[in-house]
Amino acid sequence: MAVNLAPPDPASLHPVRGVELGVAMAGVRKPNRKDLLVIRLAADSAVAAVFTQNRFCAAPVVIAKRHLRNAVRALVVNTGNANAGTGAAGLANAHATCDALAALLGCAPQQILPFSTGVILEPLPVDRVTAGLPQALSNLRADNWFNAAEAIMTTDTQPKAASRRVTIAGKTVTMTGVSKGAGMIKPNMATMLCFVQTDAALDDLVSAPGPTGGRWRDRALLGAECAYAVEAVIQAFSANDPVIVPRRPFDTAAGDPAGRGMVEAAGHRAIRASAPIGVNAGKI
Repeated sequence: MAVNLAPPDPASLHPVRGVELGVAMAGVRKPNRKDLLVIRLAADSAVAAVFTQNRFCAAPVVIAKRHLRNAVRALVVNTGNANAGTGAAGLANAHATCDALAALLGCAPQQILPFSTGVILEPLPVDRVTAGLPQALSNLRADNWFNAAEAIMTTDTQPKAASRRVTIAGKTVTMTGVSKGAGMIKPNMATMLCFVQTDAALDDLVSAPGPTGGRWRDRALLGAECAYAVEAVIQAFSANDPVIVPRRPFDTAAGDPAGRGMVEAAGHRAIRASAPIGVNAGKI
């Protein structure tokens, strides 16, 4: 059972403008459980990411790294099957998931980031994943964070999520995130997934070309380092782990150094608050 960690209050998980989340019961591994999540991002969002340091990356990590250089429109996450150690077929299944979601959203497959977590060395039941996508899209909502946290659980005993708001120059900045991880926890994120979104306008922090460059990615890396490089339960690295931080540049700008510091601090708190994973393993 979970130790010293209360489940998040759904009402405390603030919507982030430009972000919608949809959940489905796709039956990836077990029936009648939430196991598929789609996160749709506004068109002008930018995404920073930190991935596992394991040199043997699972198929969705390989594809997500490639697609990250594009203008990302959606993330798709399944639980129950990690699509890890699955070779060329695993890569094809990750691509097929991106193709199916892109067709439903009207974007390019290269604008989709796929993620999987669960049992390794088994083929991803891609037909179940793609069949569940319409259900996930049918309940896309900005306030669907609690369901999203439940949909990415594996052996976690309860969902993990956190949300923070700060006011800068009379404008409100929101950061909300969900996380999962249980069992194989070692420094450098194994094994977990984390998705944190913000509506802060931080264009000045993205100094390098493309959606992943510059100081914004550096801040995401720092938050991940603070939150996920500290736990050790089993000495192993997962092949699937990312921390993903999309940002939607609305007019809630943090244009001064003090404002930027407030946004970064809120982001670190949101990531850390969603990351108490070492004491919540359902089985090890």
